[in-house]
Amino acid sequence: RPAQASDFYLTTQNLHDLLGDLNLNQALAGEVKSVAEIWANAEKDSSTNPEIALGVKSILFQAKVGKTRTNPFGEAKMDGVYPDDDYFLIGIDKNDQTGVVTIWSKRVEVAPGENIVELTANDVIYHE
Repeated sequence: RPAQASDFYLTTQNLHDLLGDLNLNQALAGEVKSVAEIWANAEKDSSTNPEIALGVKSILFQAKVGKTRTNPFGEAKMDGVYPDDDYFLIGIDKNDQTGVVTIWSKRVEVAPGENIVELTANDVIYHE
């Protein structure tokens, strides 16, 4: 099923490294097992930990090489990306009706010219 209206960020660091500086001590004190789970829980209920949801988005905006949103077919374009061998594609989708959040993370290499990246279930790092 295509990821419709999902936000994707292209960064030069993986999600764990990007969020390493975010103060997550309180969130990590509970049953949370990963930074992706912390982000997902903050997106599900931003009133509980608004500083986490806003902090993650702020970090992603600062670290982004590019940002895009998928269309109804799960497709998106990103222009102006220069070839490099250390990019990470980080995506999030929240189903407002069910409250289910899906987060993807995939290391990608960008070659000169057009590149196509396909995400699969193997690239999902959080889904609940």
